[in-house]
Amino acid sequence: MITTFFLALVASFWGSVPPGPSNLAVMHEVLNKNTRAGLWLGLGACIPELPYSFFALMAAQYIATFQSAKLFFEISTVVLLSVMGIFSVFIQSRKKVDLKSNSKVESFKIHPFWKGAIIGSLNPMIFAFWLVTVEVASETGWLAMNSFSENVSFVLGAAIGALFLLIMVALFTRKIKQKLTSTLTSYLNKALGISYFLLALIQIVKIYSPH
Repeated sequence: MITTFFLALVASFWGSVPPGPSNLAVMHEVLNKNTRAGLWLGLGACIPELPYSFFALMAAQYIATFQSAKLFFEISTVVLLSVMGIFSVFIQSRKKVDLKSNSKVESFKIHPFWKGAIIGSLNPMIFAFWLVTVEVASETGWLAMNSFSENVSFVLGAAIGALFLLIMVALFTRKIKQKLTSTLTSYLNKALGISYFLLALIQIVKIYSPH
């Protein structure tokens, strides 16, 4: 159970590293308001990790009961990981990130917590990320999907891992403030893309290995 918790925590932390809607919004909040507002937004942004990771667990369990769908899902996982890797390495890493640009919900006068919850909820890649993570963790023996305690540990780890990362983003942004450039974001995206390719390779080996 503890292992499952830390597995989800690390996966969530690492998956949240590249600049996305949530961490860019935290940076924007710290740069344009204050650190407290950024921390509140980060807390709200990690809440959607709970339902998204839970639904990913349920979807993976459903797929596991149908062997005919299992191979299709495994191949789809390879394709999804490869696409995510290509996007991170060749597209996202070359984008110029404007940390001071307003987010879509910036014009609404709402508490940063709710702003973060909205931004996190509107990111469908969270579900895709957790669906892939659940499948890989289950197939490698790190996660027992039929265990209630492990499911709870996994979901909690998913949320807390994202929260840790967003707290670090807020503190990091406060520390360097005006010195932050897009160079670091490019390296982070390339590193994540390589990790996606490695996961895809692991999945391919698993498909073709004798069961």
